[in-house]
Amino acid sequence: MVHPANKGLNFTFDGSVSREVLCNYLSRMLNHTFLSEDRSHLEADIQLIKNVGAKYIGRACTPWIMSGADLEYIPRYKDAIDEIHAYDSEIVLEACIFETAFDGIEEIPIPAWVFEAFNLPVEKHNFNKAAMLFPDGWKDKLWGEHGGVPDTTQLETQMWFYYRACLFIDMGFEAIHMGQVMLMGYRDTDYAASTKLYNMIRSYAKKHARRHFVFLNAHAYTIVGTDGKLLQDFHLYPLWGGYVPEGEIDHVPMEGNPQRMLFDDSDPNGIYHKNAGGMTHSGWYCDSLPYAVEMDNYCGHHPDRVNTACKWWGYDQISWFANQPHAYKKEWLSYAWYRLRDLSGGIGYFEMPANRTAAIYDPSTGKITQGFFHANSREYDPTGTDTEQLIAQIWIDSAQ
Repeated sequence: MVHPANKGLNFTFDGSVSREVLCNYLSRMLNHTFLSEDRSHLEADIQLIKNVGAKYIGRACTPWIMSGADLEYIPRYKDAIDEIHAYDSEIVLEACIFETAFDGIEEIPIPAWVFEAFNLPVEKHNFNKAAMLFPDGWKDKLWGEHGGVPDTTQLETQMWFYYRACLFIDMGFEAIHMGQVMLMGYRDTDYAASTKLYNMIRSYAKKHARRHFVFLNAHAYTIVGTDGKLLQDFHLYPLWGGYVPEGEIDHVPMEGNPQRMLFDDSDPNGIYHKNAGGMTHSGWYCDSLPYAVEMDNYCGHHPDRVNTACKWWGYDQISWFANQPHAYKKEWLSYAWYRLRDLSGGIGYFEMPANRTAAIYDPSTGKITQGFFHANSREYDPTGTDTEQLIAQIWIDSAQ
């Protein structure tokens, strides 16, 4: 049975994806981290996917810090992925490979097939974090004492990323978010190393992915690889450009008095006027590659940084949204959905927020703590916010 939000939309692909099908997936994209060690919300999170008619589940798996424990947990995700595909085989689930290299990497042995893929003699040793970092120490402790930014030009980084991508593809993921590719590729001249890595992942997907294709995206705008093709299959970027309407006074959000926000295309950090085009790996040309924007999490809540990194009333984007009253969530989601379509000239899509870490205000204590925003219906999840019904209705209305 076709969900009302998806009537008349084509989601068929195999080996490559047409522009029409790509845009259809982006139009039903959900930011929904639900595959993790904590499985307490799993049933409700799968029900949410079914209820809203989502077709692309962004950030379904978000291992910021990978360690040996993931060798146990990641294979368990396959049961949930198989359950979703038994319900709807067209749903794409996305895993993430971020711009991080932590100490736990060294608990993971390098499989023989990774050495073989890089035409190297098979050795018996684990991944080496130090060999992934920039040789001059650039950003080697960006994520704290034990976490730095991997350098794409390092062979160890390429092997590590290839290993992770193949692991995810084998579990049934058909999309991979590659994080801040421009940060990791800071020294990657013409993105030659990135081109090699991405094309190795694409070749593996041709043989092993469910539909012989993997959607690759990153926090980036137009990058053309050394093969003359666009590095990503679509672009994904945070929702920059937010501003508080004139006349608003700082206050705690409550029903009837939300912390109102608007956004436009004037922020130089945004993607709107930087998103060019080229030839895709699926074989079609575009003047501007279709893209999606997400409500990012990056600083939680810092009231002293309202006009810097955390412009959204002192919150990051998803934390701001999570704390707004229900009626305004409904109003703002509809605004964001159609506003983005207008700003982008019809090639940009708003990724609906469903489940993501966020700084949550507790009115009973007046305190803000880092937790999770859950869009789930309270019928299935007592911690939910009943936002999934709002998402479904917007998508249904847009399909009319």
